[in-house]
Amino acid sequence: MTSLAIAQTDAVVVELSFGGERFELEDQRNWSDASFKSYSLPADLGYRFHASAGERLRDAVEISARGEVPAAPVSTGETVVVELGSATERGVPSIGLGFSGRSAGAEELRFLQRARPSHLRSDVHVARQGWSEQLGRADAEAARIGCPLELAIVLADDPERELAALAAELPKLASTIARVIVLRESEEVTRPVWVAAARGQLGPLLADVPFFGGTSANFNELNRNRECVSGADGVAYSLNPQVHAFDDLSLMENIAGQPEALSTLRTFASLPVAVSPIALRVPSSSADPRQSTQFAAAWTLASIAALSRAGADSLTYFETAGPRGIVDGCPYPVHDVFVTLGEWSDGNLVDLQVSDELSVAGLACFIDGRTVLALANLTDGPCEVDVRPGDGLTPIQRRLQPYEVARVD
Repeated sequence: MTSLAIAQTDAVVVELSFGGERFELEDQRNWSDASFKSYSLPADLGYRFHASAGERLRDAVEISARGEVPAAPVSTGETVVVELGSATERGVPSIGLGFSGRSAGAEELRFLQRARPSHLRSDVHVARQGWSEQLGRADAEAARIGCPLELAIVLADDPERELAALAAELPKLASTIARVIVLRESEEVTRPVWVAAARGQLGPLLADVPFFGGTSANFNELNRNRECVSGADGVAYSLNPQVHAFDDLSLMENIAGQPEALSTLRTFASLPVAVSPIALRVPSSSADPRQSTQFAAAWTLASIAALSRAGADSLTYFETAGPRGIVDGCPYPVHDVFVTLGEWSDGNLVDLQVSDELSVAGLACFIDGRTVLALANLTDGPCEVDVRPGDGLTPIQRRLQPYEVARVD
């Protein structure tokens, strides 16, 4: 790539000219971000290059603009309008939680039961020591909460032997199984042979349970290995909003990239999709301090709204209890989002339009003969919202505080 032109408005075009090494453009929607990145050298040349002492390298980027550049707009604090449409035939996706590895205390359990998760994800690394005990703890926790298990089985060097060991443990489980996600440590995306092997050994014990392939990494890996969805009952990939940016504003802006991955997936696979797991930060790193704040609640509602409208079948967020969970002694603000949507699990999604999607997100459902709505302020300042139900009904005005999530029944 030698140049790039970006139409900022109908009248203004920004041009970038690249010199020196070859540049290319990366579509970061593959990582659920609503952004692009230009860089050199291109990825197809590899990732590690050595420079000798005294060697001179030259890259150049020239930026210019054409057209009359207007003055920066001044925020007017205009009211955000939310217009409700008709009920659709699409239901709310199954929304579950990941198992944190520890049993919830009595008070924590009460809050988790109120959240009504549709499933509890348990990652089962069958080649690791203590895996059966970990599976037993997840099974017991799912039974306490009152939901089925989502089993993410991670195969290592001897898949057939590991699957046989897991098959011996399955009859001991008290919980039902919602789905099995088959993964392998040494593969970016599960090859069809391992999904078939898992179905062959575990299927007779799990009647009517779907076997998903996919990846524990980002959609990017799945998009680069499209042939691997063959033979699976569904496809799974994970999501976190901090692959390329980490500030509050970027995390909210990047929600627009989440449904783009699903739209692309639908072009090469007509299968149920489980986005699992979803976290504010990569699960292998430390917990994000925003997990316990109102920010996480607003981000989560916006994420669920975006992925629901894009047609996701199942979503698995965060963990049960602890610093990555929805409770830790007492409930975090994000807990209330799951309580609300748990009550709407049998509803049908209602179409809606938001005049400023960078400021407000909304999810509406039709249930028990009425339309219900949840709104989230995605900004760090107060926001005025005008909800227009249609059918001649009186509009509803709400003032949302920073990152507030509110129900409008």
